[in-house]
Order: sequence, then C-alpha cells, then structure tokens
Amino acid sequence: MAEVSSDEGRFDDAQAHVEQAKLHANSANNAYVQARAMRLQANVWHRQCRFEEAKSEALSAVDMLEKLGATYQVRLVRELLERIDHLNLT
Repeated sequence: MAEVSSDEGRFDDAQAHVEQAKLHANSANNAYVQARAMRLQANVWHRQCRFEEAKSEALSAVDMLEKLGATYQVRLVRELLERIDHLNLT
C-alpha cells in the first residue's frame, strides 16, 4: 500500500504504511522484514526527492541485508541507490 500511495502522490498515506510496516517488523524482531521496510522507506523518500534521507535509509538497508545474505534484496536496494544518485546529480 505504501508504494501504491507513493505512486499516486499520497505521501502522507505512504508514510503511514511505512511506519506500520516498521512497527510490525520491530515487534516481530525480524531483521529481514526490518530491512525490507527500510528499503520501502527509502523508495518513498526517493519519490519525494528527499535524496539524502533516501540514500541514508537505503545504505542502512544494504548493510542489514548483506549481513543476512539476502543478495537479491541487496541488488534491489543498490539499484535504488543508483537511481537516487542519478537524480540527485541532475
């Protein structure tokens, strides 16, 4: 729902869904779900052109996902980082 809301420009709704995902991940004490929620947060901030915040969150997600050995998810976040860097330069 966060991505759909973000796609539609409803960033307050997107943020609420991200926060709910983060709370769920933290209460479950699940590092993988926490990292996925961080990737989602970075994506929403990227769409809002909040590049520094998005980059910081994405780098934290990469660190956590690498420790978990989640190579596919790491690749997705690195692709997001490339998009952030590209848009931040233009």
